[in-house]
Amino acid sequence: MNAKQLIELVNDPQTWIDSDIDVELEDMLHVIANHFLTCESCRNDFDVWDCQSITLQELALFHLDGTELSDWVCDVHYRH
Repeated sequence: MNAKQLIELVNDPQTWIDSDIDVELEDMLHVIANHFLTCESCRNDFDVWDCQSITLQELALFHLDGTELSDWVCDVHYRH
């Protein structure tokens, strides 16, 4: 998935029905997606990272878990 797809998935309420993603990781995904809406630099950085073949659940469980929000977004206005 690319940054645009991540934003669409995170903001789609259907994504969270019967989701196995922990609430803390879900919150983190929302902050990241909201940040990506306005930060082209972070979107581009995410798109360079080749994650086309992973799902949102895989991103949350294998890549976000154990990381800090600052690992995913720049430090400018990343709170929601």
